[in-house]
Amino acid sequence: MKEFFKWLGVNEKVAKVAIWLLIIMVFLIITNTLLDSIGLPNYEITVDNLVKINANKVVDYIASIIISLLNFFTMALVVFRIKEIKKILPYAILYLFANFLVSLLDNYIVMQGFIIIYFLLFCYFFSGKKPKYILYGIISYILGIFVQFIWFTFKASNINIGTIDNGTKMVLTMDFFIIMLMIILAKEIYLKKRRDKKWED
Repeated sequence: MKEFFKWLGVNEKVAKVAIWLLIIMVFLIITNTLLDSIGLPNYEITVDNLVKINANKVVDYIASIIISLLNFFTMALVVFRIKEIKKILPYAILYLFANFLVSLLDNYIVMQGFIIIYFLLFCYFFSGKKPKYILYGIISYILGIFVQFIWFTFKASNINIGTIDNGTKMVLTMDFFIIMLMIILAKEIYLKKRRDKKWED
């Protein structure tokens, strides 16, 4: 490819920008054609449709995604090592999509059941089908619930969480995630010290 750019007499960086712009244009054309063909012209990516987007809803949606990702990662990293975070990411993205579909049912009990089942299955398969990791997953989930209970008791007991938007909720729950991060770091330090001790022995 570099030789081709040299042959054309075009700077490599400029050529890459041009190729990416071409890819984006093709993607937009295909997406808009698809949306129009299935009868959803109001969802086409056009200037007229983009200006109709409610910015508050977009922020709320992004905040919801961040909260879901942080929830999954904090539970997962209590069970698995921080160095596995890149390998965990695809499972977290799959969790987001599945979580969105389940949320359409608008049933709290079904949602909580889905979270538990998905997380335990994740622990089992990600560990290489080791049954003990299901127990670790249960412990991680219970630990998260316990920390949430403590957080709610001391900080949010006078707040109706159901009435606030996800952006506000994300800001309010940052200290919960900080507490979970401290627990994860404490676990990592303990495991490192235990490993070092084994090497010394």
